[in-house]
Amino acid sequence: MPEEGSSTTGDLVNRTRKKDDAAFLELAARYGRYFRWYFISHRVPVTDAEDLAVELIGDIVLSKIDSFRGDEDGFRSWVITLMKHECANWHRRARRQFEPLCEELGKVQWGPPERARTGRPTPERQQLSEAFGRLTSADRETLRMRYFDGFLSTADLARALGRKEVTVRQRVRRALDRLRALMEEEGSHYHEENRQ
Repeated sequence: MPEEGSSTTGDLVNRTRKKDDAAFLELAARYGRYFRWYFISHRVPVTDAEDLAVELIGDIVLSKIDSFRGDEDGFRSWVITLMKHECANWHRRARRQFEPLCEELGKVQWGPPERARTGRPTPERQQLSEAFGRLTSADRETLRMRYFDGFLSTADLARALGRKEVTVRQRVRRALDRLRALMEEEGSHYHEENRQ
């Protein structure tokens, strides 16, 4: 991370601790772009990467900077560690978001057992992701709202959409059925590829 402006990182940290807004803005500019680049390069979607970068800068400045003890090099290492933890936490949350949908799709033949956690998607998650991407935008939006956006029931989703609950329940069920069919199709392709 290159030094920008005339202030050293140590000076900016000290001034930020004293609630100097100009120092905070310079620290944010100095590290924010790097955070965003790091998150994007580690498979975090751009909008989430931008949000994570802003949250991390705010978290560092508002709650963690007073606990930092060390020199400039130590600050960079400390910030990089926080950034890596935030990225890992995002990926953990993203994996957990798929779990309710995976449970709903439990009847699908997933193929071989999951690989050990390697940081790469397992074949099953890759299969789900590819099938999900092949759904129509209406089906993706329905399932996204139901399983990823925190609508705990079809009744909640129906209220949010201004639709009858029975209509929303049918939309969710049909989208799941289409996703299951695509998953089974993806699964058969997976088995054919691995036999060759």
